[in-house]
Amino acid sequence: MMEFDKLSKAEKSEYFKEIENDIHCCLSLFGDCVPDDVANNIQEYLSHNELGIALEILADLAIKYSWNIGDEAKIIILNTFKKMDYHISDRDQYESYKKSLNKL
Repeated sequence: MMEFDKLSKAEKSEYFKEIENDIHCCLSLFGDCVPDDVANNIQEYLSHNELGIALEILADLAIKYSWNIGDEAKIIILNTFKKMDYHISDRDQYESYKKSLNKL
């Protein structure tokens, strides 16, 4: 596990950019599933560096509406949640998302 607080400012910036790129990749893979207003909302969160909120919105909507997002998008979402330490959170959000996404 990476010790985030020991990263330099440049390394932290690169880390956040990688997560943002993952979310953009998912938006692209989701294609027409994501309505324009939702995509715009996610872009707004990304512009304010609210990466977790943007990712949760994507995952929550995919689950809620049973979007056929494909295995590649599922893997990217779950890996991005891991990068953001959702797998070690008190609420164990990672396992919940994993279980729900794998049903799609």
